[in-house]
Amino acid sequence: MLNVGIIGCGAIGSQICKSFDADENRNINIHAIYDHNTDYVSSIINQLKSMEPKILSLDEMVREVDLIVETASQRAVRSIAIPALKAKCDVLIMSVGALAEDKLRNDIYALATQNNCKVYLPSGSIAGIDGIKSAMSGDIQSITLKTKKPPAGLKDAPYIIEQGINLDKIDSETIIFEGSALNAVNAFPANVNV
Repeated sequence: MLNVGIIGCGAIGSQICKSFDADENRNINIHAIYDHNTDYVSSIINQLKSMEPKILSLDEMVREVDLIVETASQRAVRSIAIPALKAKCDVLIMSVGALAEDKLRNDIYALATQNNCKVYLPSGSIAGIDGIKSAMSGDIQSITLKTKKPPAGLKDAPYIIEQGINLDKIDSETIIFEGSALNAVNAFPANVNV
């Protein structure tokens, strides 16, 4: 049985917990969960029927699990992945956009190699990436990614703040950003994970 710890109990973390909880043939146990928002943690625990995860900090969790699943945010990746890898714990990073930062990506690679750990990077919300990989045998010149979000969902994005965009004045579909995936990840770290 693989013991898993989940850090980040929002929409993705809670869905992962519920999926494994519902699977009677699972060989995975959600051993521990953590989120700085205790309401999210309580909500997950109350919804689970076949598992009773502990509420543990990252420091406690890495001593008791085989795999840490990060579902928190790009900003949290460094503070989760680095200590987990130092403790020789495998890591699954959902907020893959954080790895656009060269130093973080290199630090994670070095620690994983040094400690013989695995780092898993799922396609996440951009499931179409698998289709792109399959099509790579063709002659692709460019890819366009369009993302639509309600204005309120972009409230604290660095780009919105830097550009002084008043989201309250947006009342119809509006293009507010065009640029590379790398720039999008940095401009909207909570919204884009490509």
